[in-house]
Amino acid sequence: MKVKSIYEIVFVFFILLNEVLFPQTKDFISFDYLQFPKVLVSEQEYLETFPKTPFLFELDPSDFVFCRKNPVSTQQFQKQKPFLMKFLGRDFTDIGEYHNEVISYFLKTNRIEVSIQALEELYQWDPLFFATLYNLGRLYYLKKDYQKSVFYFQKILYFFPNYPRAHYYLGKNYFELRQDLLGESHFRKAIALHPDQIEYWIGLIDFFYQRQQFQKSQLYLHQAEKKFLSNVFIQFYKAHYLFREKKYPQALQVAESISENELPKKQKLQLWYLKFQLYEISGSLKRAQATLQKILSEEEPEFFHEYSRTFFQHQLERITKLLEE
Repeated sequence: MKVKSIYEIVFVFFILLNEVLFPQTKDFISFDYLQFPKVLVSEQEYLETFPKTPFLFELDPSDFVFCRKNPVSTQQFQKQKPFLMKFLGRDFTDIGEYHNEVISYFLKTNRIEVSIQALEELYQWDPLFFATLYNLGRLYYLKKDYQKSVFYFQKILYFFPNYPRAHYYLGKNYFELRQDLLGESHFRKAIALHPDQIEYWIGLIDFFYQRQQFQKSQLYLHQAEKKFLSNVFIQFYKAHYLFREKKYPQALQVAESISENELPKKQKLQLWYLKFQLYEISGSLKRAQATLQKILSEEEPEFFHEYSRTFFQHQLERITKLLEE
């Protein structure tokens, strides 16, 4: 017990020290991965290694799992009683068809409570059906019920300990629960299992950036940059780190090399904000003015929640006065 208490004291000390050294600011960059499914790399090769069943599990670009009939399976999906469930007034006698209907319904309507309830009923009928476990984990993560999401992804690992996306989502959940050591451990495991999945690298870099643990974030950024070269999201972070290090000419060069159309709208505005600062520092006031005008012409609630529209209006007024002098 004494050893445990000593570790707890040391752990709390480092948390407090981190908060003193790195006070919270709004200089955060966070990604909603539903906004850019191009980052999603198919992991069908992992799903295909699961035990042979009457179903094949497929990871959709929406990052939900669908189940398909296995054309080579000779097994029959048998239960003590026949499958019979109702969803939205329709009777289903096939577990895969019922499951896929629920996920398709969510993707069309975004009605998360109805979808969770339907999959929970399916989970009660068969608590080992992989697609149900994965998609309940995803839905509870989107609902921000991170403890329940952890439950379902942990259950996946009990049966399939080397499925990287389960580790990835456990990492995301544990970070949200402020259990950073567990979060980092699962992210590292996901990267080790599937090092070519850039989404895992970006997720870990982003979370350390949010925590203002810049040394760790930059360490992973350097590793990812060697592996993925000129990927737009890696370059996005690189430009911000060069700015933090006051390497302004290099930061501007990287920022201007980024293909803006490959970024989600929020990150595009964040890039424009960075460019505005770099243009002003370099003395390019007309370009700074034009960039501010572009920012103010956009409608992006999440971005303007972090950086008020009034702030950019004041900056535009200030730059305009400098140009008139």
